[in-house]
Amino acid sequence: MRRGREKRLLRLTAAFHDAAEAARQQRKAAEFRGALIAAVRYSLIQLGVDPSTVAAIRRHDAETVAPPDPRPPPPPRRYGLLSDPRIEAMTQRYRDGDTIDFAQASLVQVLAWCIGRTAAKAASDAGGP
Repeated sequence: MRRGREKRLLRLTAAFHDAAEAARQQRKAAEFRGALIAAVRYSLIQLGVDPSTVAAIRRHDAETVAPPDPRPPPPPRRYGLLSDPRIEAMTQRYRDGDTIDFAQASLVQVLAWCIGRTAAKAASDAGGP
């Protein structure tokens, strides 16, 4: 009988740890998405685009319980999301002047546009191409 209780206790403990880990992962994902949205919102403002005109931002705001912080965050030091060659290529296209439809663009496309246009603006301000 004691062995049966120990097995049940082990199963319950494992289930608890699995649930706790899943909750931790969900919190981390929500924090990351919030930070990503804040960085994109900040970049859009710096580039003269009203974030409320971007459908991906509006979708996020509609799904979020708390209203967004009206103060922009400090500029992000670097974007660590460029390890995917598809995102790098998209960023380069936007840097080269491709346009974007904010009503249809995904959050990743808006991020790539922000990075590309910021890089193009910095190069232009520095007297580059």
